[in-house]
Order: sequence, then structure tokens, then C-alpha cells
Amino acid sequence: DMDYSTFQASARVLRPWFADFVRRGCLLARLEPEEIFLRARPLGVDAEKAMFAATGGVNTHKGLVFSLGLLCVAAGALKSRGVSLSAEALCGFSARMCSGIVDRELRNREEDVGRNPSHGERVFSLYGAPGVRDEAEKGFPTVLRTALPRMRDLLLRYPGRRNHVLLAVLLELMSGLEDTNVLTRGGPEALERVRRSAREALALGGPFTRRGSFHIDDMSRDFAAAGISPGGSADLLAVSIFLSGFGGGVMVSHFPGATDKKNDF
Repeated sequence: DMDYSTFQASARVLRPWFADFVRRGCLLARLEPEEIFLRARPLGVDAEKAMFAATGGVNTHKGLVFSLGLLCVAAGALKSRGVSLSAEALCGFSARMCSGIVDRELRNREEDVGRNPSHGERVFSLYGAPGVRDEAEKGFPTVLRTALPRMRDLLLRYPGRRNHVLLAVLLELMSGLEDTNVLTRGGPEALERVRRSAREALALGGPFTRRGSFHIDDMSRDFAAAGISPGGSADLLAVSIFLSGFGGGVMVSHFPGATDKKNDF
């Protein structure tokens, strides 16, 4: 239900919204983290509406609007409080903002008659997978403990092979993440298929070897035919790229149209 042009349209329309998230965090900085989250969340809803308008109703970045929007709000709030920005500080403040969200919105949520549940709510009901809410409430541990260390290590080892590095990190995420987008599209069997295929690709050297690259090509064709999209892993890769610019790490930059400034706020 999406293609490259759909993602381009979505990215173009969403880009200014992330600056708005930062500004909203600055304006709300004096409040408690949980209150900041409640006051900033309507901005995320508006960003989602702009995304759907640009894509003709296709969900390309809804999970990323939540994750990256949350971190941008945290950045604005911390900057206004005079706190030094680091990946750990941003994730820690995001966790405080989202305190109790899994219980509140998934485990203990009352059924609203006439309201369509979100994909995340539906997947939690079926499989008990809390998804991005759990990752945010815990301070993005998968990013801090797995993706960022791996990214920084590989960028130092392969400084001229940025796309290969990002693909390898994506495979690391796919090999272990309980990706609710995969669960939505194919259930537990599809999730195990994704994890197993990613582990096999990594065992063959991932994008850094011919055998690994051939396996990745086969994975791509296989997943496309089956309608499997590891969107949750992709969202955490994007979060990792964002956070790589903080705390003295190796920054992944120079995306088309991206600023060369380390912090654009």
C-alpha cells in the first residue's frame, strides 16, 4: 500500500513538524514530564493528519511521529531547562514523559464503544506485544543498548560505507525486536520469519559480504511477496540515527536535504 514516492511525500510534509515538537517542548519545559506529554500529544495527532493527507491515507510514519516527536519534545524541554543534551538524557526524559503509558493505554484501557482500536492496541490484545509505547516508557533500551553501540562501532570500522552500516543495524534490530508492524501484517509466524532471516543474513556477513548481500536481496523479495514490513525496526533505526548526533557519538548525517548542523534547534 506504499512505495518510495509515498515515503517521500510523507517525509516532506512531516519535516517541519519535528521542529514544531522541539518548540512545543521549549514552551512546556516548566511543567512536569507527564504533563508535557499530555500537552504535546495533540500536536502529534495533527502531524499524523498531515501525513495521511499527503499519502492519501497510507500510514508511512505514524510510529516515527510518536517516537521521534517524543524525543524532539524532550530535546526542547531539556534545552530550555539548561540540561546538556545526550542520547541518554533524551531517552531518560522521554521515559518520564511516558510513565505508565502501557498500563494506561493498553493493559487497563476501557473499551470505547464505536471507536476503532489502533494497530498497536489490536496487536496488544491479540499477542500481548506492547510495541513502541513500551520502548518509549523504558527509555528506548533497544536503541541505547543495541542499535547505537552497533552503529557507532560499524561507522568507525567502515567510515565510507554509511548505507551498509545502517542496513546492518536494521538487521540487528529485526533479529530481536518484537515488531508490532510485522505482527499486524502476519502474526507470530511472520515475526519469527523476519527474525530468523535477519539472523541468517548477519551470520553471512550482512551487507559487507557477497553472500550476505545476496541473502538480503532474497529477504527483500520474500517479504515483499508476503506483505511483510518490519516498520517497527525501521522506526527504531531512524531514532538511532537521530540520537547518534548527541553525546559525543559518531553522527550519521548528510541525508538528502538534511542540514549539516549537528543540532538544528
